[in-house]
Amino acid sequence: MKKFSEQLHTKSQSIKLQTAERSVLRERVVSYIEYHPMPGSQTVAPAGSTKSGSFFTVPFSYITRAGIGVAALLLILVPALAERAVPGDGLYAVKVRFNEEVRSTLALSPYEKIEWETERLNRRIAEARLLASEGRLTDEVEAEVAAAVKTHTENAKREIEVLRGEDEEEATLATIALNTTLEVQATSLKEKTNQNNAEAKQPALLAAVVGEAAAKESASQAGVPGYERLMARVELNTTRIYELLETLGLSENSEDYQDVRRRLDDINRTVEQITIERETNEEAARLALVGVLQRTQKLIVYLTEIQTSQTFGVEDFVPVELTPEEQQSKLDVYRRDTQIIIDGLEKTRASTTDQAAVASTAGALGRLYDLQAELSAATSSDAVEATFAEIKTIGTDAKEILSTQRNTDAENSSSES
Repeated sequence: MKKFSEQLHTKSQSIKLQTAERSVLRERVVSYIEYHPMPGSQTVAPAGSTKSGSFFTVPFSYITRAGIGVAALLLILVPALAERAVPGDGLYAVKVRFNEEVRSTLALSPYEKIEWETERLNRRIAEARLLASEGRLTDEVEAEVAAAVKTHTENAKREIEVLRGEDEEEATLATIALNTTLEVQATSLKEKTNQNNAEAKQPALLAAVVGEAAAKESASQAGVPGYERLMARVELNTTRIYELLETLGLSENSEDYQDVRRRLDDINRTVEQITIERETNEEAARLALVGVLQRTQKLIVYLTEIQTSQTFGVEDFVPVELTPEEQQSKLDVYRRDTQIIIDGLEKTRASTTDQAAVASTAGALGRLYDLQAELSAATSSDAVEATFAEIKTIGTDAKEILSTQRNTDAENSSSES
């Protein structure tokens, strides 16, 4: 090696360049340095150049960093914008094939996979609702959504079977969550398609698909998990609800935020009651916790819904559970309204001359007095609602009979005169 370098050095000494050749070589070297600066070096203007004729080059490292920055921005911004996309939008493929697939890889445990598949079917239904409300739901899109819902449901069921082989109680909890989701979605879709709305196509096919899946799943539900496992899942779901509220960025003064917080307060109050009940009847407490778990899952469905659209209110998913004070206040209103109905019916009967009409409403009036006593003795919210609903129906029908007869009497009197 040393001999070769010495030969090269000796040979280089014998090479002589003419003045013009050296000048051309120097210009080429300077030009190369200007266009290919070392990283971090400053670009030097060519000798003899003026301000108006000189130019500055951008170091390659700066271009590389800028490109990386733009790429990173696109990787963050585009997926974020895609989250609001619905079928037919340009970014919808990014949402479904990139965002959601990436999240699928992050779901490691079987339960997490079931949760994610359940959320994905909620997303598809919410997208279909939004398109229907805007009159953009085509038969093709609805068929695609229905197929996606089937796929996500089957994926969740498959993961439940995997989980069942590892942890029976955890599989039961996952089944409760999936069943609750399908049931609430089936009910809301059915109610929506039953409404008379000629301006927009309603997702009848989707409603049928979800309804069928809900019926199958409700028939396969297993037993009741242990108290501790149920309570832990309720706590996890409650935490998830708070996280979704934060993700949505709802103002604490907004109606949606207040509605969800009110339901959370209802749930916390119910859990406190269940904790007390467990001391005397654990089986009843476990059953009650299943109901609470279903309510938390419904809230998760609702919050997933408003991520895409707000075509349904929280009352459609989770009705308010009144506090004892609110129940008493409502009962007082119903009692007052019942008395008003009875007094009005008595007054109308007294002014009716047709004895057949008076006799036909006597039974209705007697039934109203019985229901009034039942209303005063009712202890549950459901019983109060059912009793007052019957009172209104009977009172309205009896009043209609008497009013019709009074109108007939008035017409007869007018014709005779």
